[in-house]
Amino acid sequence: MFHLEAGNSKDKFMKQGFRDWKHATGKSGILYVHDRCASYKQSMESWSQYKLNTQLGTSISARMESNHLEVISTNRHYIRSLIEILLLCAHQEIALRGHREGTNSPNKGNFLEILDVVASHDPAIQQKLVSGPRNALYTSPEIQNSLLSIMGKMVREEVCYRTRSAGLYSISADETKDISKTEQMALVIRYFNIKKGTIHERFLTFVEAFSLNAKSLAAYILDTLKKYQLDTGSLVSQGYDGASVMSGKFSGVQQHVMQVAPQAI
Repeated sequence: MFHLEAGNSKDKFMKQGFRDWKHATGKSGILYVHDRCASYKQSMESWSQYKLNTQLGTSISARMESNHLEVISTNRHYIRSLIEILLLCAHQEIALRGHREGTNSPNKGNFLEILDVVASHDPAIQQKLVSGPRNALYTSPEIQNSLLSIMGKMVREEVCYRTRSAGLYSISADETKDISKTEQMALVIRYFNIKKGTIHERFLTFVEAFSLNAKSLAAYILDTLKKYQLDTGSLVSQGYDGASVMSGKFSGVQQHVMQVAPQAI
């Protein structure tokens, strides 16, 4: 603030300092003007924020991490809600999709209609549906089928685990045509829960049947049991309908299965 030339006296210094200090204060002074300039205010705001972050033990990286975790939590909540709606429809055995699923459709199908009801009571889901990326809503028929397939796989793995834990099991099988006229075999597992003393009968899978003779049908059954790691040595019973190709004693499916698992009456 002060510029002193060689030889200046102390009195001159004091007079110079007093005069410059008067210029610094007041409404037209440098300090007053500086205190109200935008760069100073921004610097003070940054400094105050830095002190606050220091006191709270937070930082920019920590806040970014916190925001990232919040986004993950919101996305998981959204996906979990979609899965629960799919489970509800599957459990009630009702169709997922409607004839027209557009925004203006009076009935978009059970899945989307239930989702709208849930969203009306859940701001996070409502925000996702209204403002979320259109390519990340996970409500398309393809995504619905994928989620159902994943859940079906998880259920099947649990059924197989419980069957193996039971030690012994039996099977029931029958072949039929689906709605597309494709021949397929339905395979059901029956096992005993020793701890609870209860019998459980669980659907395992459908197998497309390209050939309907007894040898081929038996191969479908045995290959499926092998695929899901169910030991044929633990298979103690098999059940079919009265058709000779299935239950024939000499050349039916039951006879071909008994060649591999003779204890399977």
